[in-house]
Amino acid sequence: MKGMTAALELGVFVFSVSLWAVLFWGSIRLLDPGNANNSFAKALAIGVLYGVAGWFVGHMALIGLFFGVAWLVFILRLLTSWYEMGFLKSLAVTAIINIGPYLLVPKMLDAVGGNVYVLLWGFPAIVMIVWMMTSRGVSLPALPRARAKVKTAPAAPAEPPVAMPVYRPVAPPAPPPPPGDKPRLLS
Repeated sequence: MKGMTAALELGVFVFSVSLWAVLFWGSIRLLDPGNANNSFAKALAIGVLYGVAGWFVGHMALIGLFFGVAWLVFILRLLTSWYEMGFLKSLAVTAIINIGPYLLVPKMLDAVGGNVYVLLWGFPAIVMIVWMMTSRGVSLPALPRARAKVKTAPAAPAEPPVAMPVYRPVAPPAPPPPPGDKPRLLS
C-alpha cells in the first residue's frame, strides 16, 4: 500500500465495505429469503469489521493468516447462531462473500471504463443512497414496462353443461328358498 494516496486508500476501504455488505446481505436474502435478522445496516456494521480484518490480513504476514482463519470462523458462527442458518447455507454464504469480489470487481471496472476512482467512490455512494431511500420508506421509481400489446385469440363459446342421468339404486334379487323339506298337509 506504499505510494497510495489517502483518497485512494480510503476509497478502497469504503468500496470493500460496501461491496462486502451488498454481497453478505444479498447472499443471505438469496439463500434464506425469510430471515428476519437480515438487514443491510447489520451487513454494513459487519462490513466495517471485514475492512479492519482485511487490513490486518494484508499488513501482517503470519498474524494476518491467523486473522483470516479467525474471520472465517467468526462468519460461520455468526451465520449459524445469530442468523439461525444451517451449516450448509452458512458455508454457501461464506463462499459467496469470499469468492464474489474476485468475480465481480473486474466486470465492474470494465463497466466504468477502467476509471478506478469512479468505481471506488461511485459504487458506495449509489449503495448508500439506495439504502437510505428505501430505509426511510421512499419508494424507488418503477422500471418502465414494455408496451407491447399481446393479441389474444377469441375464446371458443362455452358448451352448456351436460345433465348427468340420475341412477336409482336397485335392490338385489331375493335369494331362493333353501332346498329341503317342504311342509306337508298330512303328516
